[in-house]
Amino acid sequence: MIYKLAILLSMVVFFSGCNKPTIDTSNDEVMKTSIQKVKNSLASNKQKEFEKSIQILMFSQIDMKNIFANAFAGKTINNNQLLNDMKKSINGKTGLEVIAIAKNLKAKRDKKKKEAEEKRLETEKNYELSELEALQTKKLLYEKDKSELSKFKIISAKFTQELRNKYSSRTQPIIELVVKNETNFPISRAYFKGTLQSKDRSIPWLVEDFNYEISGGLEPQEKSTWRLAPNMFSKWGTVDNPKDAILTVEVEKLDAVNGKKLYSIRSFTDKDKERLGELEKKYK
Repeated sequence: MIYKLAILLSMVVFFSGCNKPTIDTSNDEVMKTSIQKVKNSLASNKQKEFEKSIQILMFSQIDMKNIFANAFAGKTINNNQLLNDMKKSINGKTGLEVIAIAKNLKAKRDKKKKEAEEKRLETEKNYELSELEALQTKKLLYEKDKSELSKFKIISAKFTQELRNKYSSRTQPIIELVVKNETNFPISRAYFKGTLQSKDRSIPWLVEDFNYEISGGLEPQEKSTWRLAPNMFSKWGTVDNPKDAILTVEVEKLDAVNGKKLYSIRSFTDKDKERLGELEKKYK
């Protein structure tokens, strides 16, 4: 007798579980009513989760990439088919089934998103490590070339503005340099950065590049004096500096006799230095 009662009770529990309300999407009015019934059948702490789960399942049927691709291709989007697919995703489901399926779907999406982010970070890291190596190589070459460029000596440098002639009020900028080539190679052209600055001022009047093609070249250990006349309409010609301003000149590049670059520090820029510092700090 007790055995029969136990079987009867288990059947009641089984069939009562099967009678839980499900969502019916046969038409919009029935769907709305059935969703409300399913929601009301749930414990109060599950009802909000059910509402969010419904949205997750329905919107999971929307492929935004496909929609945009069709739109750009001029293809018409089948709204009825899209709506039917959305309804199918929840049709015949109980409240707990909707919640469980939505949780599983969200977990898969989160996993996929995490894997994509990890892949992106790994790709970014590999790119930055390659960039770091390239900048470090660039810096080594810069330091080597800077050491060699220091052998092209600037013995003296002077900047003046001279009257073009006694009948004109216009002035001609003049850069006077005395240089000595202590490198092991003859030089055909030299490239400089000139800074015009007063002793009592932190900001220069002018920082400007200039270069000079050396007629006949400058042999090793040879010394020369140059009077260079920049364009009067260039920054050298328009700078309004006091007479006590001092010109300092840095050698940035030298060409050999065949016009080919010999040494240069111009390829490693301030932007490169800043970026190298960022990457070394990040991957130290």
